[in-house]
Amino acid sequence: MIAGSREGSLREIGMQTEFYRALAPVYDELFPVDETVLAFLASSVADRSLAVVDVACGTGGYTEALGSRGLDVVGIDSDHTMIETGRRVREPRYASKLREHDMRRVDALASSPFGTLFCIGNSISHLPGTEYIEAAIGAFARALAPGGILVFQCVDMEAITIGGERRLPIIETPIWRFLRTYERTSDLETRFRAELVDRRTGESVPIEQRLVHPRAQWYIDALERAGFTDVEVYGGFSLQSAGPDSWVRVYRAARMDT
Repeated sequence: MIAGSREGSLREIGMQTEFYRALAPVYDELFPVDETVLAFLASSVADRSLAVVDVACGTGGYTEALGSRGLDVVGIDSDHTMIETGRRVREPRYASKLREHDMRRVDALASSPFGTLFCIGNSISHLPGTEYIEAAIGAFARALAPGGILVFQCVDMEAITIGGERRLPIIETPIWRFLRTYERTSDLETRFRAELVDRRTGESVPIEQRLVHPRAQWYIDALERAGFTDVEVYGGFSLQSAGPDSWVRVYRAARMDT
């Protein structure tokens, strides 16, 4: 999860700060570790002798889940509230692995390269523009050892016409309701609207944020420019094809051996 990364009005920044502060304590309830996602990530680990980095880790659910499988995993997120929440709720040996850090500087995180890097949850789309996304992909490449594996996930908007919307499935728990809508405002940008509702009281916390959603071919070209090869694109973590009916895109690529 990455918050407040685009320059915006004080109102936008305030909404984002309030939203993520409200979301962090219930993040694990809304987004528990998914076994299908976990299996995909675990199967993508290129070299178990090298550390794994979980970029935009939120509260560190996948950091802990992969760590419990015997992997050395570091989790980073740019949002202070998410990291502080994760440090409170994770087991101490995994809580100590969580860092407040910018994904665009992930290559400066460790003295030795990582074997695997993943960035899921549409987090890369929160960066302010394609130049920032490309800078992040370049940092991912520099952070990985030759042959290292990159996995990232984003919401796909190519099938949505400008002015159209993609409503994601509503997440409901006994206490919370989480609504998310993506409106395509241009060929490149979308307007993300979300609302976290307390079902007990009816109180809600809204957010509206501009996101960047390049086309799939742009991502493939950017990966290749950064030195990645063997690029795979899926419509989800079950390895389904990336068709127009799938709102998820999962990219997996290997850093070139150099």
